[in-house]
Parts: sequence; structure tokens; C-alpha cells
Amino acid sequence: MRRRCIALAVCAVALLVTPAATAQPGCDGVRTDGAWTVVASPELPQRPVDTARAADPDSTSGRQISAYAVDRERRERLYVTNGVAVLRSSDGGCSWEEVFSPPAVPSPELPFTAQDAVVVDVLVPVGGGGRVHLLVQAGGTGRPYVLTSPDGRAPYAAAGSGLPPTADTCTTSLARRCRLQSAPSDPDRLLLTLTGPAPLQATGRLLVSDDAGATWSARPNPDPGQQQAALPRTLYEQLAVDPFDADRLYALVSEILWQSGDFGRSWRRLDVRDGVRDLSLLDVARQQGMPARVRTFQPGAFGGDPGLLESRDGGEEFRLRPALDLLGDLTSVAHGADLDELVVTTENDPARNVHVYVADRDLWAPVNTLGERGAGLTDVQATAGADPDYWFRGPQGLARLDLDAVGSIQVVLPDPPVRRCAPAGR
Repeated sequence: MRRRCIALAVCAVALLVTPAATAQPGCDGVRTDGAWTVVASPELPQRPVDTARAADPDSTSGRQISAYAVDRERRERLYVTNGVAVLRSSDGGCSWEEVFSPPAVPSPELPFTAQDAVVVDVLVPVGGGGRVHLLVQAGGTGRPYVLTSPDGRAPYAAAGSGLPPTADTCTTSLARRCRLQSAPSDPDRLLLTLTGPAPLQATGRLLVSDDAGATWSARPNPDPGQQQAALPRTLYEQLAVDPFDADRLYALVSEILWQSGDFGRSWRRLDVRDGVRDLSLLDVARQQGMPARVRTFQPGAFGGDPGLLESRDGGEEFRLRPALDLLGDLTSVAHGADLDELVVTTENDPARNVHVYVADRDLWAPVNTLGERGAGLTDVQATAGADPDYWFRGPQGLARLDLDAVGSIQVVLPDPPVRRCAPAGR
């Protein structure tokens, strides 16, 4: 496996050196700015404001992308939604076509209407042959549905009768956001988590499917008897699946890390480090035949310093690595084929809201040079392959980072410049 080569140099202020922005020929909405490509939000259908608020009280009436998905195996294929419709691009955002919007009249196949249904999430499973799943909330307090298209273009249809009654209402609001995921080693295994505040109960926060969404089962919450019922809790803030073992799950629940070896039927708490709590974000990476690397973050809160907590033995023992550069709340994380390559987003000013981990220097380098166009970037997703691209969602559209196009990152270092280049065949 080839490791990327990133040049580091000493300076007083962090800076990423890149050339000036240029527009891509024939693509009015796509501009290249050094290592970055900015894709302007396409023209998205909108609901009238009153109707939008009735369907989703926190809606912005469809003016911004609320969820997106990159086909990791076809890196130019994108899907975006504003909750009202789903658009598809097969050329990296140069052109778009609408592939789904809720029907005007309900039917047995699609039992909801455009007046009150909300598209909550989009999923392109790895290994699914281009199959696409949509999570759609059927108006008001109705049940969510998972719709499927075999190629992302063909008509979308509900595989079964919808999620079980224990499912919570999903909206595009972060406070009540539902997330749809698949197991990397088995595209038919789907998982749905509720990531917002909810009353404590034994079931209903994790739902799983073994048949691509045709049927669903509710899984128990980890050890609910030990939760402090007097306090509101955010359940299943993060969920990750072992890349080679679909039964092995890792979850951040009430800011505590848990592990399951039976697809969520039972859970055990992982002792991260001296009982550390208030964990944020979760990433699980693995090379075949090796133990999983489990990584979570200790936010810089209550006078403490932010840090990366990493286990290289599947979650048995963790090591704390300081991450003093990661200021602000952490919002998303992704890794590349090189397991040491991590990209993290934070709620910070645009110059410091996207960081790349430089493993052999054990530091985080800021790489966002987009200025105000890079404000609010989050929801990082990595494409597959030895040299992945990293995609982000922001208020103005999507952005793509190509680390191979990074010229040099200037950071404050305690000793002379070093060039990070590992030999091929790692």
C-alpha cells in the first residue's frame, strides 16, 4: 500500500500552500482551488415554507443540502438531498438529475406524499453494485421507510412494510437525526441509529436488517440499567461496523464506548482509559488478518486537553495521543486505505475546521484553504482505493479534498523540517 507523501515545514502560522482557484471547463458549478474542488449546491426543488415546516419543523425549506452520499467505488457519482428530492450526478457535480421525490398521491408501494414526507438520509452500500437506499420519514409522526433502487436511477420502492413501531420519528434536524449505514463486508446488512435526544427505553434506538431493508429488528440499548435516567441522554451518537466482520459493532452510547460481537444483540462496555467519558466521534479501521483499530476522541472540555484515543487490538487497550490542534467540537471523521490517514472536521473558523493526521509526527495539520467558502464543512466521507478523495458537506454545497494535490503544509514543529514519505508496500 502506498502512503501519501506530505511535506512539512516550520513556520509561525499554519498554512497550506496551494495555487489559485480555477473553474473546470464546461462545469459552471465546479471550481478547483489547489487541493480542493468546490461543487456548488445544485438547484434543489423546494416546498412552500408553511408546508416544509409542517413536515419538518427545523427545515430550511430545502435551500441547503441536508444529506449526501458518495459512491465510494465510483468516486464521481454523488447523491444529494434537501429533504424534498434526491439528485444524482455521475460526473463529480458538473450536471445533476432528479432521481426521486415523494409522490403527489400515496400508493401501497410509497405510502406517503410530497406534502409531508422528508428524505432524511441517502446510503450507497460498499459492494452493493451501485444500489442506493433512501430513508424517508412519512409525514408528521408517521413511520420511516427505507426505499431501494438497484442502480440509483430506477424507481425507488419500499422493500418491506416500513420500520417497526419502535422506530423514532426522523427529520433532517440534527437534534433528531437518524442515520442509515451498511456493513462494509455485507451490503445487505443495514443499520439505522437515532442520534438525537430521546427518553431512555430498552429497545428502539438501533434497528438492523439482514435483507437489505425488507425486514427490521430492534436491538437492545447497551446496559440500560446503568444509565442515569434522571438526565436526558443522547443515545447512539456514533456507530461503526468492523470492515471484515459484520457481526462486530462499536457504538458511542451516552458518550461511553461499547462493543457487540453478535450484530447488536448484546453489548459490553470498553474501558477506554481510566474510565474516561464524554467521548466524541468513532472510527474503526482494519486490514484483513489484523486486529481492528478503534479510535475515538476526548474533547477538550472541562479544562482538559483534546486527544485521540486509539486501540490497535480491537478495543482491549487504548493509548491517548494529544490532539491540541483540534479546537472546537468535533463533528465527523473518516480514514483512508492507509489506516494512519485520518481526516477530522470541527466546529471552528474555516482556516482550522478540517485537519489531517500526520502519524509519524503525531500532529494534526489544518488543510482548509477555502476561506469563507470552507465554513461549516462537516460530514466527511472517503472514497475507496489506495488514494481516496475526501468529500464534505457545507452550507454552499459539497467540497472534495485530494491529499495528493497538497503542496506543503506549514505547521509549528519543535524541530527541523521533515518530509513524510513511507516506502511503497507498507
